[in-house]
Amino acid sequence: MEKDEKILKIKTELRTLRKLNHSIDSAVRTKERYERRMELIKQSRGTEEEKRRRLEGVEALINKLGVERIIEEANRRESLYMDAISKLEPLDLTIVLESYINGKGYKEIAFALGYTEVAVRKRADKIIERIASLV
Repeated sequence: MEKDEKILKIKTELRTLRKLNHSIDSAVRTKERYERRMELIKQSRGTEEEKRRRLEGVEALINKLGVERIIEEANRRESLYMDAISKLEPLDLTIVLESYINGKGYKEIAFALGYTEVAVRKRADKIIERIASLV
């Protein structure tokens, strides 16, 4: 695989990982809300049969979220690159984790680190090249 192709593949994979992490956060928050709803249903008035039926409906919604499946996919993708990422110097590690894993924009990262957005963007490109050489 050519260097440019490898870099593009890594960028794509890391962007996908960012989306998966966002999906996990959203799904976990939703699952927690459904679990709270289940507790309220258990404490509500009504027959045991009504409660059971309502609880089954909420459980079905929780199962459709597929939190475990999303986490497995994120872990699989993360494992491809975490060895290389962990070898980066601290500043580069921060930039790649914040931008690709946590989904923060370069402007936000630059402000937090005391750099310009352009400097962080250029450094991010070099970081991806470094990761490509380590993978």
